[in-house]
Amino acid sequence: MKYDKLHVFFVICIISVLFVGCRSKQKENGFDDGKYKKISVNETYSKMSRGFDAGIYSENLNESRIPISQCKEIYSDEVKDVQSKDFGKIDFSSAVFGSFEELESVTVLTQNIYDAMSVEDGIQAFENEIKKLHLEKTVDLKKELRDSGSEVAENPDDQGEPYPYYRPSVFENKDKFSSAAFFFIATPDVAIQMNGLGFYSFSDATIPKYLDNQVSPALDAFGASFEEAEVVESGIFSDLKDKSYELLNGSTTIAESADCVLKYFQEGTPLAIADDISLEIEKVTVYKVKDIYAYAFDITRKYKGISFSYASAGNYSSPRMMAHDTKQVFTITGDSVNAYWGTNPAKKMKSSIEEQTSILSMEQAAYIADTALAKNVQAVISSVDFQYVSLYLTDNDGATFPCWKFSGKSTRDNRNINIYVDALTGETFYETFVNENN
Repeated sequence: MKYDKLHVFFVICIISVLFVGCRSKQKENGFDDGKYKKISVNETYSKMSRGFDAGIYSENLNESRIPISQCKEIYSDEVKDVQSKDFGKIDFSSAVFGSFEELESVTVLTQNIYDAMSVEDGIQAFENEIKKLHLEKTVDLKKELRDSGSEVAENPDDQGEPYPYYRPSVFENKDKFSSAAFFFIATPDVAIQMNGLGFYSFSDATIPKYLDNQVSPALDAFGASFEEAEVVESGIFSDLKDKSYELLNGSTTIAESADCVLKYFQEGTPLAIADDISLEIEKVTVYKVKDIYAYAFDITRKYKGISFSYASAGNYSSPRMMAHDTKQVFTITGDSVNAYWGTNPAKKMKSSIEEQTSILSMEQAAYIADTALAKNVQAVISSVDFQYVSLYLTDNDGATFPCWKFSGKSTRDNRNINIYVDALTGETFYETFVNENN
């Protein structure tokens, strides 16, 4: 998680408290219709001030959980109940409810934030990528390969050099690096940034060259080439996948291009996708670029079929420091990946508690979320999903928790709001945000 912090584009700040009773040791959520007994929710995250503690977390598993198989059986009835009920503070009447049929068990996921490729493996990865792009005669890797970390200090004699040449040379300082965690190249023909166990950002310069080099490949990797481009349409991938546009290499449907994108990452960037991890395209944006079009795909990881929470670029605010999956992929050719940035799927996730086969049901979580909201706050929910959500518990350590996610609008300030209820403990947290496209 440490590595992601260098690149995440949302701002974390403490904002007005939307939830009540957050600092009490225990709070009760009384269901006045008698359908559920009172559910006691212990505050767990604040007790893990030194990082995730499986013992503390396991001690606070909610006693009101029910088997996942039963949650599936009653889900359709719960949806009807939640949509029709007047909760007082949360309105579910127009919400779209996602499926969780693939869910069999849940856990808490952690990772070694210091995982990184070795120096030699990192250099080899860059060499392989240069060969794959047929740039061996164009890119002098011994000159261009640099480091963006703080392990080796910049040479004062290089301070007058243009970027990236004032950054430490990898080959000149090879023995001083402990890993390839922050190696990068930034040339007019290609830009690649390493981050831990793989490439974080990449551009093969196809898009900038088509646009007469208006932006550098290093910035193109982050979508800078499309900042002034016309957005033709943008939405959920499944809704738009059958549409076709004329791209650089011919007419291509969004679905056909998406298949190429997923295959690209499945082959490794450069390492293979971690065990139990798969990729899913959440959203697609179609841009008009000169006389043709380009696709931008938002991609998230899934663990055993359950998606990680995803965040598009925007201004995010939350009392808790969160680390959503953030990955965008750009193609102007249609049959290849031309640029991307974001979470690398090679990150190894470890199950850090015993696999659990019981969770709080969706309706239980809805009651908990409604009780947690302050009296003067109301929210209209547009979607309900079950996802894995990553939280920082310290500056450099955190974990990924299974949660019910209620997304919608806060009626107090009309900002987007996501309310999360930990499906194992019942602890509630939230974020408000404004997307760049809003």
